[in-house]
Amino acid sequence: MVIALLMLLALGVLFALGKGGFLIAGWNVMSPEERARYDEKKVYRNMSAMMFSCALCLAIMLLGKATEIEALKWTGALFILPCVIVFAVRMNRAGKK
Repeated sequence: MVIALLMLLALGVLFALGKGGFLIAGWNVMSPEERARYDEKKVYRNMSAMMFSCALCLAIMLLGKATEIEALKWTGALFILPCVIVFAVRMNRAGKK
């Protein structure tokens, strides 16, 4: 889990720098006309925020595991899926020009 946390943090930084578009699902296969409908900076910013949010959830889970507090483990686990869903919807709506 620590490796996954570090990877999420690294991806968050990568997207915050405006790089790593090839890692976004569907971004490379979009036609140039489709891609022009999206604000690339907003897409990267939303992806960065999603990676950092998922990293926070994973850090809460790790804290729960280290302290053996079940509530923290379950809290982190339960917030990951809604986090991904919210940011996926947000990216499709707020990422457009």
